[in-house]
Amino acid sequence: MTSTTARTASILSILLLACVTAVAESATIRGRVVSGETGAPIPFVNVGVPRAGVGTVAGEDGAFTLERVQPGATVVFSAVRHETLSVVAERLPEDGKIELTPLGLGFREEVSVKAKPPGDPDVFGRRYEGRGYGMGFGSALLGAEIGARIEIDGRTYVESAHFAIAHTGGERFLYRVNLYEFSGKTVGEKLLREDVILEAAQQRGTLTVDLRELGLVVEDDVLLSLEWIRGDRELGNENVMFRAKPRTKSNVYLKMTSQMPFTPIERHGLGFFLKGHPLD
Repeated sequence: MTSTTARTASILSILLLACVTAVAESATIRGRVVSGETGAPIPFVNVGVPRAGVGTVAGEDGAFTLERVQPGATVVFSAVRHETLSVVAERLPEDGKIELTPLGLGFREEVSVKAKPPGDPDVFGRRYEGRGYGMGFGSALLGAEIGARIEIDGRTYVESAHFAIAHTGGERFLYRVNLYEFSGKTVGEKLLREDVILEAAQQRGTLTVDLRELGLVVEDDVLLSLEWIRGDRELGNENVMFRAKPRTKSNVYLKMTSQMPFTPIERHGLGFFLKGHPLD
């Protein structure tokens, strides 16, 4: 064996040993997320280790299982209308009970516009119809999201959200509808003040979510996304595809799992859109 080959083999052995050690030291964390005020379970909490590709979504009963957590990792818990909690893995409660503090109703300015304005609503985003090319989540982990940047020009009352389905592989959907601030190429804070859960039979076509009761007014571009929060009989989400077009101006952003950043996908357009009424 030459000296170069020996050095290469030595380096590979060290890297392999490091990987094996990391896997061996990783832990699976189980627990339940509850309200620190009432003790009631909080459903569909985002749980994960930022930038580590380790994440999940708690169930309707607040229970979660988080795998592959490395020693010293910070686990983040976040839910709508609750303070975000960050805890080093070794300092998590031994009984597994994670308490989140509710936020007051006035933690952000609310705009109340619930009456339907006159006239037909405008369409914001890309309205793709028919069958053909589709795009999926790109990740099988709970908390994965697929979203489209929606261009907004001026104050707009948002009436509904729409998602074009190209292909399905199970019986039912259970997703969370999210709407984020969007500036430049940066995805910002969530805009919805409560969880909007979409549950429907899996079928091709356009799913519509009525948002009128939220009284939501936006002024700038937003990211409209669907978040996978529960599996369908262990089929996962790999067979669910959303209507898209390749080789076009990109508006697509994907998130691998909870507490991870969004990643832009180049040269693809996604058939998500909003309907609403300009107010200016």
